[in-house]
Amino acid sequence: MDTFTLLDPTTKLIPQDKLNSETVTYWRHLVKYVHEQVQKGVAEAEPFLEKILPELSDFCGYVRKYFSEITTAREQMTEEEKLENDEESESSFIGLSLLEITAFFDLSEEVNL
Repeated sequence: MDTFTLLDPTTKLIPQDKLNSETVTYWRHLVKYVHEQVQKGVAEAEPFLEKILPELSDFCGYVRKYFSEITTAREQMTEEEKLENDEESESSFIGLSLLEITAFFDLSEEVNL
């Protein structure tokens, strides 16, 4: 956990310029593992989960911004560029991974909004 230093300590989000398929995969698996430990009743896991999982509203804004940026970039590409662009599959992978992280949020707090 201490070796994953890519998260901003304030927002608990990976800065956009460091977000790639490797960093999001590590983050997703780390969140999944720690969440599983919490579910098993490992008391030490809860504080770690709080360190690596951002506030839900911040995370939703982060995901919205990510999808907005890749949509804008894609709209500016020609059809030929879209066919030759390997970044599109990486962008899709990153987006899917971000959406998979949402499964580990406690939504009970947000229901009261």
